[in-house]
Amino acid sequence: MIESVIALIAFLILSPVVRAMADRQITVRSKKIATFGYSEEVRLQREAEFASAMEKIKTPKALILIMLVLAIPGALIFLTNNPIEVKIEYSLYLLLIINIAVVDQLVKRIPNELLLSLLIVRTASIIYAIINGGSIKNLIVSSIVGFALALIIFDIPSVFHVYIGAGDVKFCAVIGYCFGFLGFIEASFAMGVAMLIVLIYLKATKKGSIKSKIALGPYLALGAVVHMLTSFTSLLTR
Repeated sequence: MIESVIALIAFLILSPVVRAMADRQITVRSKKIATFGYSEEVRLQREAEFASAMEKIKTPKALILIMLVLAIPGALIFLTNNPIEVKIEYSLYLLLIINIAVVDQLVKRIPNELLLSLLIVRTASIIYAIINGGSIKNLIVSSIVGFALALIIFDIPSVFHVYIGAGDVKFCAVIGYCFGFLGFIEASFAMGVAMLIVLIYLKATKKGSIKSKIALGPYLALGAVVHMLTSFTSLLTR
């Protein structure tokens, strides 16, 4: 319980840092709009979207929301029965995943450097586990298979001309690498349930439909958080 309280306080303190990181990601991308090869009309539209996003991220409402989605799951992570090194690993994932979700929600972009950071955290965790007697084969194979299969699964819709952004596909693959294939499936299931609920809401309120373009990052981030807090699939691997 003490660990959980400390984590809660730590994540509350880190919330402004995460917001600043997200603000930086949005600012950097807004400066690159001219290099994307957009038409003049699309470029002006994108510039307006980025300007609006930069205003939103600086509001007290945005900071409070980031505090909630960081501190509550962060505290709950330390209430699970996972070893302390896994709790620390998941805490680092949480910081990066929430950052990805915020940026993707605001500007429909998933920063490659944040995805790379997730890969580095997982690789460092694998090395630490191997040093402490973990199975090299199980650890490495689990992550590689998770990465490859997640990449394949989320690339399949393109065969049927269903558009999924390249950033979303890469994010899915990285989640597969971090949690293994079974963990990825659990995260994807939670993501699907959340998206179904939102779709039902959009249909009921006539604010959208299945054809509405939405950012996938926040939903996959939610799925990843659900996996970190529940890990139902761990029961299958015992």
